[in-house]
Amino acid sequence: MSAQQSKSGVQVTWLGHSAFKLVSPEGKVVLIDPFLANPKCPAEYKDASKVKADFICVTHDHVDHLGDALAIAKNTGARIVAVTDVGRSIIEQGIEGSKVSAFHVGGTVKVDNLSFSLVKAFHSSAHGVPVGVIVGFSSGFKVYHAGDTEIFGDMAFVRRLYQPDLALVPIGGFYTMDAKAASIACRELIQAQHVIPMHYGTMPVLAPDADEFKQLMMGSNIQVITPQPGDTVTF
Repeated sequence: MSAQQSKSGVQVTWLGHSAFKLVSPEGKVVLIDPFLANPKCPAEYKDASKVKADFICVTHDHVDHLGDALAIAKNTGARIVAVTDVGRSIIEQGIEGSKVSAFHVGGTVKVDNLSFSLVKAFHSSAHGVPVGVIVGFSSGFKVYHAGDTEIFGDMAFVRRLYQPDLALVPIGGFYTMDAKAASIACRELIQAQHVIPMHYGTMPVLAPDADEFKQLMMGSNIQVITPQPGDTVTF
């Protein structure tokens, strides 16, 4: 599956819920919120001991987002990127401190032709604050993973400061914004060229599918991509 008119060399695979695998043009693997126990996760990713990663981004440490991050990091030596208090908790759980990039909202870390920037999210977290993360690639392509969040006006500053090409946004409701709020966020605030909805279809309280979101996005210039779990979209 390929995105329209895109040549960045970035590969994006949805693993169900809010879990994604990003692969850089140089072949570096970035996992975001690797909750592999979610019911939509493809079978080939269910065994955390077999999952490869160079970096793991954790938007907050609820179980459905922290997920298998520690197990994967211990097995692969991947660097974990998280907000300071979540990073401290991860170190206390046995991850070597030199393998954790823990910093505050508004900060950016650059390593291996990648950049990781933490931005606001409105939700909760067992430690610290919830965040969204902007992953920047050598090609200039930027992915905004919004984490678990409600719509909020400062998403316009995410657009202004980072100009993401692809937004990964929750649409399921109950724990996060629903399809209507997410469509307004995408159309009026984030305005990324591409959007992949997430955080739906995995729990009874969440929207079962992305149909309403797709309907609400009709007529916009934003490409809505709804891959099946395990599908890879090349940008």
